[in-house]
Amino acid sequence: MRKFINILVILLISFSFKNLYAKWGDWDGPYQEEGIHGGNKFEPEKYHKMDPNIKGWATKVIDYWRPPGVTFGKPEDVLGQPGGTFDVFSLGEGGWIIVSFDIPIVNGEGPDFAVWENGFISKQPGSKGLLFAELMFVEVSSDGEHFVRFPSVSLTPHPIGGYDCIDPTYVHNLAGKHPNGNDFRDEGTPFDLEELKNDPLVKAGIVDLNNIRYVKLIDVVGDGSTYDSQGNPVYDPYPTIGISAGADLDAVGVLNTTL
Repeated sequence: MRKFINILVILLISFSFKNLYAKWGDWDGPYQEEGIHGGNKFEPEKYHKMDPNIKGWATKVIDYWRPPGVTFGKPEDVLGQPGGTFDVFSLGEGGWIIVSFDIPIVNGEGPDFAVWENGFISKQPGSKGLLFAELMFVEVSSDGEHFVRFPSVSLTPHPIGGYDCIDPTYVHNLAGKHPNGNDFRDEGTPFDLEELKNDPLVKAGIVDLNNIRYVKLIDVVGDGSTYDSQGNPVYDPYPTIGISAGADLDAVGVLNTTL
């Protein structure tokens, strides 16, 4: 009997360690949420059909900032349905943009909105299957002045070169962790407002999770100088240079609304 118990304990420990410390890069990390298919406004026949749960899209750009020299795309490119690899607005390292909606985003069942960035599935030897993902912090607001940030997690264990890739299953609540840039993929990263219910501004009624009118996307500076909600350094491709540096925002879609 004791031998049986010892074997059982060993099996349980082995199982636990496999799940807690799965090898980075094997798509076996703890954050495996599926992306939301957004379709494509220019070539809909080549892409997945748009998810029927999408109720609307960002309709207005309120404000933005990006570093000098980053000029790819127009702010208006982020409005409406995704348009694919080149229909994007590059934010640059640490750049940001605020968009608004004609209909409110509300805290409903499951994810409430999604964000599309043109992440690429790598086909290079040694990183095949990993994702070239330029990540963004995500914040929401009811009034356009007071924003709360989604509690993000980044378990990428080391710095990533400017043309290298991440394992997206080790990233949570950072936009851009789904592919939308090649192989006619069109996956947006989903966000659930329920994860913000304990934020002080939400508890104080300043940010109403049933009346989100603004979403702010902030490019992650992926050299480890920015941190997730647990104090981990966030790594993504760094440095990125040229006119299309930083995250490339494609669209923001509404999944739950009262209208």
